[in-house]
Amino acid sequence: MGSIPDPGPSWNYLFGFHPHGVLVSGACSNFCTEATGFSHLFPHLQPHLLTLPCWFQLPVFQDYIMCAGSVPSDKASASYLLSLPGVLLAVGGPLEAWEAKPGALSLRIRNQKRFVKLALEEDSAAREGAQRAPGGVRMGAPIPAQRTPRPSRAQVDAQHEVYLERLKQLLKEHKARSGVPADRHLPPT
Repeated sequence: MGSIPDPGPSWNYLFGFHPHGVLVSGACSNFCTEATGFSHLFPHLQPHLLTLPCWFQLPVFQDYIMCAGSVPSDKASASYLLSLPGVLLAVGGPLEAWEAKPGALSLRIRNQKRFVKLALEEDSAAREGAQRAPGGVRMGAPIPAQRTPRPSRAQVDAQHEVYLERLKQLLKEHKARSGVPADRHLPPT
């Protein structure tokens, strides 16, 4: 994942994961298991993967994903979890999942702003880009969010723009290590 300092128990995080992929398998393996050593990088965080509520309607699958730390991605669950350290969200959602193809990178986050609004409401630092890539995950620096119980559209838009710019920078920095051709631009859409 990289050497990112653990800020200690005084911070909580809303991690954004890109791209979504099929069944969010990259997020599950990187954050719901110890495949990449998450607990060594962030010993004070307990990750919870926010998952579409429909997956909790399948009895056996529900048990499986709950054991891995998944929680329904509704606002009540996310708000509660943001009172604790370490929440992970595959920001692109179902649209990005539908477009998942081997060797392709499709990001659908231009209009995904609810996670930013939630981070502002709950005083969470959003971490851009828990980016799934060959050889692990690339993670950007925290983007602090000042608690704003009722953020305006302008505040959400401004914070979302910071997230997008930081994500573009992260993707640009790690193109070569992620198997992306140097001439390919990765603008989030």
